[in-house]
Parts: sequence; C-alpha cells; structure tokens
Amino acid sequence: MKSQATGIAVWGIGQHARKTVLPAIAECGSLKLIGIGTRDETVRGQQANLYQCHAWSSLDEILACPEVEVVYLATPIGLHYDEGVRVLNSGRHLWCEKSLTSSLAEAEELYGISKVGDLSLCVVCGPLYHPQFSKIVELIQQGAIGKVQCVTGVFEFPHVSAHKSRYDPETGGSALLDLGFYPVVVLNELADGEVMSVSAKLEREQGYAIDTAGEAVLTTVSGLRLKACWGYGRDYRNEMIIQGERGSLHVSPAFSKPKGRDFSIGLKIDEKQISIAVSPENQFLTMLQSFSNAINNAGERTRQRGWAVQTQRLLDRIISGAA
Repeated sequence: MKSQATGIAVWGIGQHARKTVLPAIAECGSLKLIGIGTRDETVRGQQANLYQCHAWSSLDEILACPEVEVVYLATPIGLHYDEGVRVLNSGRHLWCEKSLTSSLAEAEELYGISKVGDLSLCVVCGPLYHPQFSKIVELIQQGAIGKVQCVTGVFEFPHVSAHKSRYDPETGGSALLDLGFYPVVVLNELADGEVMSVSAKLEREQGYAIDTAGEAVLTTVSGLRLKACWGYGRDYRNEMIIQGERGSLHVSPAFSKPKGRDFSIGLKIDEKQISIAVSPENQFLTMLQSFSNAINNAGERTRQRGWAVQTQRLLDRIISGAA
C-alpha cells in the first residue's frame, strides 16, 4: 500500500537523477517521493511540479521534514562524507550514489555511524541488479564455460564538458571513483575468493587536475585474474569478457544500460556462438526495492553496510597500489 511506503527525498537533482533516479522512485511501490532538493531554482520548480512533491533548496530543509525517512544523495562524490554524516546523525537512512566517499577513512566513519544507529547505508551499483548480471552468475555456476580464468571489464567514453564536477578535485572528481568504480566492483562480485594482490596504474591527461584514466589487475587467492580498465577522453566502450577453460561470455553493454539496447549475452564455445536473451528490466527499480528491504530487515542492513565499506576498501587498495 502506498500509505505504508517509506518516505524518501533526493538531494542533488542533476541529469542522472532526473533521467534515472526520480522515475525509478516514482515507479517503486515501497517508496514515496516526499521531495527533491537542489540549489538550482529552475530545476527545483520543474521537478517538484512534475512529481507533485516538496521542493527544497538545502539539505537542512530536507532534514527538517518529519516525513523523510531516507535521503538519497545524488551529489558530487566529494560532498558525500559531510552530507552523509548529517543525514545519518539526523536518524535517516542513507542511500548514496557511487562512490560512497573519497577515502576509506570517511567510508568507515559513515559505516560506524550507521551501525550505531542501526540505519541502512546503501551504495548505488545498478549493474548488479540487472537480469544480465544474474544470468552471468547462473551461466558460470552451471559451468557453461568451464572454470573461469580471467574477467576483463572496460568502461570508457569521450570527455564531457570540463565544467562538470567530475573534473573538479574539490568535489571529489576522479575517473576511478566515478567511472572505474563499475568495472572494479562488478568484476569483484564475480570473484571466486578474496583478492590477494592488486597492481594498478592511474593516468592524468595533460590539462586536467584529476586522474582521467586507469587500469587495475586484481588476483584472487585461486589465481583468477580480474582486469579493469576505465577512462575519460576515449572511444566509447562498455563491455565485459569472461574467459573460461572451454569458452567465454561476451557482455555489452555491461555497466551503464542505455534504453533500447540489446542486453543479450554472447556465449562462445570453440567456433560456435550463441546469443542468450536477457530481459530489459529497470535495474534501478530492482535496486531500490532491494534497498527498501534493508530498512525492515536487520540482516540486509548489515550486509549492505558491509558491502558499502568493502567497495571503498577495494578502491583504496587500487589507489595505494598505483602510488
């Protein structure tokens, strides 16, 4: 029932929030959009009118509303820590766009506050909630390509406007934290055990103040190699290849899921190639439903909190390995 839905507010209404987050919330029966918050007066008015909800110009105003039980942060990465502390200390659940923070120390503090308050702390990673990922896991478990030996993920695209916050070190700009997050985290979810070693390289294109590209090789205790590549200022690539003893899986698009695309998985065994159909479900809607479960399920809250800090720890290892 909608009357039993959890009240949520979104702080940060950029293009991604308008295109993906808000429509998914509106469709999610377990959530009720109480309001949106942005300093952009024009966007604030347009979106509040569209969704018939409150409109706020500050996070303080959001936190003053008693109907808000969850705050979804869709602001630049460098703001997540300070804003996250305020959200959790107000007794609200925190759902946050990737990456959770700019550092492991910040992520661990948010973890601690959420644990003490027994609040959900969830980090967005849409690809893990798409039927495509579930089918990949199923095929691997069924032994469709034999024992997996290597997984490669590449996520790259051309530069966007240099005025975007993703290029600003003051707001947490970083190709690793913004773009590399996806191949690193998604590949790690396919790992067959703990990552024992990490070798990495971060690149900074001339004229930019942040890392604009990078690559990392993660090796698990069993010897499985995970190879992640990412970068701005490159030809568009959004793919994953999973190589096994007797075949391989080819996935594209693997990370972002543009509407209208074919999400089928290519299975190659020797010279034979098969296309495995995947339904085009809304990964954000499925993700929000999972986040909602964490509010009323202590075990799921614990799992999500642990996963949030685990992903940040993995990113920290890459940063340290590239130093």
